[in-house]
Amino acid sequence: MDPFSHAIVGGITAASACRTPRMLRVAIACGITAGMSPDLDVLIRAADDPMFGLAMHRYFTHALAFAPLGALLVAGALWRLVRKHVTFRWIYLFCFAGFIMHGVLDALTNYGTHLFWPFTNRRESWSIISIIDPIFTLTLLAFLIMAFLKRTRKFAVMGALFALVYWGLGYYQREQANKAMRELAATRQHTIERFEVKPSLGNILLWRAQYLHGRNIYIDAFHVSPWHGKVIYEGGALPLYQAPKNVSSVQQADLDYFTFFSDSWVVNAPGHAGLIGDARFAMLPNQTTPIWGIRLQPATPNAHVLFENIRTREAGDVKQLWQMIQGHPLPTTHQ
Repeated sequence: MDPFSHAIVGGITAASACRTPRMLRVAIACGITAGMSPDLDVLIRAADDPMFGLAMHRYFTHALAFAPLGALLVAGALWRLVRKHVTFRWIYLFCFAGFIMHGVLDALTNYGTHLFWPFTNRRESWSIISIIDPIFTLTLLAFLIMAFLKRTRKFAVMGALFALVYWGLGYYQREQANKAMRELAATRQHTIERFEVKPSLGNILLWRAQYLHGRNIYIDAFHVSPWHGKVIYEGGALPLYQAPKNVSSVQQADLDYFTFFSDSWVVNAPGHAGLIGDARFAMLPNQTTPIWGIRLQPATPNAHVLFENIRTREAGDVKQLWQMIQGHPLPTTHQ
């Protein structure tokens, strides 16, 4: 998730582990700092290799196995600042609580993280909460502020319980969207070979779903809620990308990693000649144009691929997204 959410979840988790009111504010400070620390991996870069930075983000620093060491590093950095108020043992515990929740929280999103490295290189992406969710984050912030002002962990525990309930609701919503996707595929007489369902930006009401049938990826969006039921926002279809022959070994390795990173949802980006896109993400949940991709460089075979962001917001996109989140039918939608 975003750094602000990581900070709040880290503070809530550390405060929930606090035993005495005297240590509560130190616990919150340690949890907030440790909760943001794994994202320092964005500083790991290679100037001539865009895939290296992509590979390092949400990699070993986000793994459960790294959390004990990561928490120790953060605790060591904070020790001189807070040692008058609490022992190192408690500083480490608070930092560990915040640090370990960072990877778990990212795994709950749809982007994916190497949570179980080094035992597997699989990216965990459970897709039950968006990478930015204002309702989730601001509610937890309110609980954290109350815990800080009142110096009682009661509000932190309440915040933790709210998070668990919200994640459970996200799981339920994901399964409802999954069901809606399967029903739509059945009306098209399609066989789903593999699929992915994820929340759209900022909410758990509107979901992006894509499935593979034959060599084509079909992309649609679904609003699911008790008050509107199921609303379908049909999207479009794109053929799976087929790599050209005789790609240089350097660029082939980059292409292989991008395919792994994209969980094999790789397409030729519509409207962007030569751009190989990650079909999992678009500006609107029923759109087919990816928001990022890579470009091969046949003329310079020993160079790495180029990475491009193509986030192009069109006039009316925000209004349309808000209408979809509310479950309002659009001209081509079905209920």
